[in-house]
Amino acid sequence: MNTIPTRFNKVRGVYIFEHLNHGVIYIGSSGKIPINPKSQGIRNRIIHGYTPYKLDEKNLEYFVKELFENKKQHFKLSDVTIHTIELYNKSYPISVPSVLEHLLIQSFYNLTGQLPVINRTI
Repeated sequence: MNTIPTRFNKVRGVYIFEHLNHGVIYIGSSGKIPINPKSQGIRNRIIHGYTPYKLDEKNLEYFVKELFENKKQHFKLSDVTIHTIELYNKSYPISVPSVLEHLLIQSFYNLTGQLPVINRTI
């Protein structure tokens, strides 16, 4: 994923995947506990973190639970915009990105009655 700026390697924060036609499809954060300095940046979290999606050069793939099976779905990356809320202040506790992520997911749920399609839990 060369399209995500490398400056995000050192920035903690929240990221939001927004699809051209489907709106917000995922809300995630970097800077989670336990602290792992190599994976704390937004860019590394998007690309290498433990997430419910996989990225390749063209697609964002995820699984949808249907009755007794997981069905693979995907979105074209060219139709996805990644928004970020960057938390540069090092005096913030490490939990701030996680708390903000939770508030955004909860707000999305309160407005729509559902989670973003790729998020599995609040």
